[in-house]
Amino acid sequence: MSYFIIAFIAGVILSGINIIFFKDIFDFNIIKIVAFVYITIIVIFSMDGLVALLVKMLPEKWFKKNGKIFKIFKWEKGFYQKIGIKKWKDKIPEWGKLANFSKRKLINPTNNEYVSKFIVESKYGEVIHFSSIFVGFLVIFILPLKVCLYVGLPVGIINALLNCPSLFILRYNRPKLETLYKLNMRKAFKKQNTVLTEQIENA
Repeated sequence: MSYFIIAFIAGVILSGINIIFFKDIFDFNIIKIVAFVYITIIVIFSMDGLVALLVKMLPEKWFKKNGKIFKIFKWEKGFYQKIGIKKWKDKIPEWGKLANFSKRKLINPTNNEYVSKFIVESKYGEVIHFSSIFVGFLVIFILPLKVCLYVGLPVGIINALLNCPSLFILRYNRPKLETLYKLNMRKAFKKQNTVLTEQIENA
């Protein structure tokens, strides 16, 4: 199920709740309720897109380093195991194709140039999803004060919940990619030493 379908369904549910329980806040205008909900959803999706665009403009060298923000903590690994991420991670929609780099499947695991690019793109994705979780709540400051609690906050929460699984998956997968990169390096080094040894013996 794509994010757009989830957002549409969430919009229907949120509109229904407001129509049933908080119609007076919106002057008993059903059209106004639905409009507020879906305009807010569109605004947040646009903000998420802007976040992704701005993050992708950041220098790649920042993402090649293993800074503190990219550290995977021990408690995270346990958390990912508890939520059974391995069982459902491949069912979550993946937006990497929009940036011409899909993180759905490791296509060339023996090519370290590709693996390195995969790791960098994963880090970009982590920053994008983490930032989007909080940026979505900025919509509260755009909406009229009286509807912030009934539309802005719920939609911000929905946006955060949609971004969390992707963030978790990226951080769950990256240590495996980094291990694969190191393994490939060791294999390449061993192969190079073998070739050099053979050349010396045949000289």
